Amino acid sequence: SFPTNPVTTWAQPLRFLRILLSSLISRNKNALTFVLPLGGNSPAGVLGQVSGMLELADQIRAGDIPVLDAIYVPVASSCTLSGMIIGVALARSFGLRAFSSP
Repeated sequence: SFPTNPVTTWAQPLRFLRILLSSLISRNKNALTFVLPLGGNSPAGVLGQVSGMLELADQIRAGDIPVLDAIYVPVASSCTLSGMIIGVALARSFGLRAFSSP
């Protein structure tokens, strides 16, 4: 698991901007500060969704949760959708039967 650090959001704009700028110009390579782009529309965002779908497929395979009939998500940049589609395709290619219906 990841170490827990305080989370700062746009709800505190000045604090957020200070932390954002300091993390971008920091020379400390051991700092545990991560900057996530708004909306998550990035390669890391897509990979996060891929990972989530593989985890979901594994939980279904293990019988921890039932097979899903549908998954509903809001769509804006389609980053979430792209990652989910890739995750389902990978789950199928790995032989996980969680997403066997079209």
